[in-house]
Amino acid sequence: MVQWESIQELMDEVVKEMTKKMAGIDLERTSTDVLPRDGKVSALIAEVSGTDGFTLVYNAEDALLWEIAQNMKHRPVADMDEVGEYTREYFNVICGHVISRLNLKTKSSLRFAMPQYLPFPFVGKDKEDALVLYYQSGKGSARVQGVYANNANN
Repeated sequence: MVQWESIQELMDEVVKEMTKKMAGIDLERTSTDVLPRDGKVSALIAEVSGTDGFTLVYNAEDALLWEIAQNMKHRPVADMDEVGEYTREYFNVICGHVISRLNLKTKSSLRFAMPQYLPFPFVGKDKEDALVLYYQSGKGSARVQGVYANNANN
């Protein structure tokens, strides 16, 4: 089983690097969850299979996802459906970099499915057995969570 400790630094580096590169947004790591409780949070989910199975979940404020999509498109997006299209690609790139680097580091053979966009938050059941990283920017906050496959159901 891939240990979260081997993923944490790698995941943090990739999330910040790709968010800056693809959307021009600097994410800063925080120690606590600052996602709002008002329901304006969406999720991106990617199922990872291979040597070990786990799910990567990226919950973010809709305002942050909207900004990421607009910056990727280089012009305004029409609606949350279009935000979903662009942010799925954004998370696809993040997952690709994480899985590629993780496979090299741990000699694994992990693969991932195309991420899904969910217009609502998603949290795995067993947070104690999860990798959880928190981020904040001037555009909003986000939480990245890794949950092993047997804990991924709501």
